[in-house]
Amino acid sequence: MFKVSIGDGAITKLTSPNGEYTLNIYKNRNCTNCEWVVEIKIIKNNNVIVKDIYYDEEISESNIEWIDDNKVKVDNEIINVDE
Repeated sequence: MFKVSIGDGAITKLTSPNGEYTLNIYKNRNCTNCEWVVEIKIIKNNNVIVKDIYYDEEISESNIEWIDDNKVKVDNEIINVDE
């Protein structure tokens, strides 16, 4: 499991168990007075397909983990990256 904490501001990458997908996880602010946001983009490693799969504002941290080859758990939400 990967935990994104307030103030990170960096990109983190998590690869799926079978190596088919990579999550690019961003934690940053859009402006000085704005709340922190977490954004997750998915890359399918053999085709370089990129799409946004998650975006949330005004949070202090998120727990992110692969639960199988094509499902990601972000806090209490399960996201199927194939859909």
